[in-house]
Amino acid sequence: MVDMGVEWDEISPLLFTLLTHDCTPKYDTNLFVKFADDTPVVGIITNNDENNYRAEVNRLAMWCSDNNLSLNVEETREIIIHFRRAHTQHPLLTNNSAAVERVYTTKFPGVHITLCTGPLLDQQHPSTGKENLYFLHKLRRSRSMETSYRGTIEGILSSCITAWFGNCSTADRKTQQCIVKAAGKIIGAPLASLLDIYNTCLAHKTCSIVGDSTHPLHNFLCKPGRRFRSVHACTTRLKNSFIHQAVKMLNTLSSLVTSDFMAGVVSFSGWRTVEDGKSLSENEQPESGRVYTMFHGTHIDNAENIISNGFKQSASGLLGKGVYVSRNIDKAKCYPLQTDKNNKVVFKLKVNVGKVKKIDVDNHPLRTTWHNDGYDCAWVPPNSNIKAIKSGREEDCVWDPKRITVVDVACCVDDGKRHKLRKLIHSIVRSNECPSCRQSSPKLPHELRDCWECGERICPFKKEHVCKGHRGRSSPGGPAQ
Repeated sequence: MVDMGVEWDEISPLLFTLLTHDCTPKYDTNLFVKFADDTPVVGIITNNDENNYRAEVNRLAMWCSDNNLSLNVEETREIIIHFRRAHTQHPLLTNNSAAVERVYTTKFPGVHITLCTGPLLDQQHPSTGKENLYFLHKLRRSRSMETSYRGTIEGILSSCITAWFGNCSTADRKTQQCIVKAAGKIIGAPLASLLDIYNTCLAHKTCSIVGDSTHPLHNFLCKPGRRFRSVHACTTRLKNSFIHQAVKMLNTLSSLVTSDFMAGVVSFSGWRTVEDGKSLSENEQPESGRVYTMFHGTHIDNAENIISNGFKQSASGLLGKGVYVSRNIDKAKCYPLQTDKNNKVVFKLKVNVGKVKKIDVDNHPLRTTWHNDGYDCAWVPPNSNIKAIKSGREEDCVWDPKRITVVDVACCVDDGKRHKLRKLIHSIVRSNECPSCRQSSPKLPHELRDCWECGERICPFKKEHVCKGHRGRSSPGGPAQ
């Protein structure tokens, strides 16, 4: 390891990058992991040939000498990791005639690496995650709580998780999972479990290896024309290691991927798009530019006119001009006020909110003039400080009625009238859709194009297309995009 003794300031990362840009390994089997105060050198030794590894260490020592740096032999350690039953004796590494100490355990960020057991979880790892819960408490009322959790606590817990999780003890897993649950209670939303984080990291790491032909494990994982095979494991420790778990994951997807996929080519021709099924609760602020399901209550006599000709702006109201809607159906059922429930209809809408402005107090300066400042929608959160909304339910006001589409009748006491309105909605929706892809668009119909694989004339906006020659195959187990 190289002791560089760098003093840190604002531009230190840039200076460190410039200083060490030419400190790179010569051989593909070696790797430099550069930090400010030390540099681990990792080498893969095959057939007991250590020449490349030892030559790399000598090159690093020469680079340090040429750049007025010194290699601190007393602080340098060497560890050899292998899974053989019979231990092979390797000569000690030397630098300037001084032998480098060989150890059987070493600490890497987040893990302990030992000769006998491989990577293990650092016992201080969970403590670091718990300490960051304090800062999450401080951000309790901030919108960036989940982002902060991802960047700090989850980042710490998932550090090198593909290396240590497989052989992590049950007690350590429970300790880490408790931290995740505590963070979820603070944020007020469910978070991915430690096992889900591991599976996600395992998939990402495996795919990155498969897609990188220069990675030492690339040829091992990519076996063309057959199932991915791993070496026989006689112990649970080896069976739970990264390689075996990665191969196991790839084999479970054997119906989804082939060797062509490993080369970056999808094993079927076509696509499938899936709409985001995540619904937004009334407590969450609408994100600008998104489309949400909302509701609007009206008199039954106005229902057919709204379906046929669209909504019209209210001349006035709590939030000024606009069309008033809500994500809370109970709120929409209250309107029109002082009207018998038999004469009420609640429409289910698809609303493109555009740019959203939050109005949560009576004396808000933009309460009725928000559109003049470039906003498309005003949102009153539930339990706001606006006295006029006694129910405490959320409310939205959309300036442009063209942003609202009626998609269904959510509530109507008269079954016959409800059936008639739904039939009218269906006919209106069909008339505004492309006959090929069934998607709504200002410019209809869409221009048909030739499929690049089967040559069929198709609409590029179709939600799904499978080429003729591939229809006999089962499409991938999940939605493809």
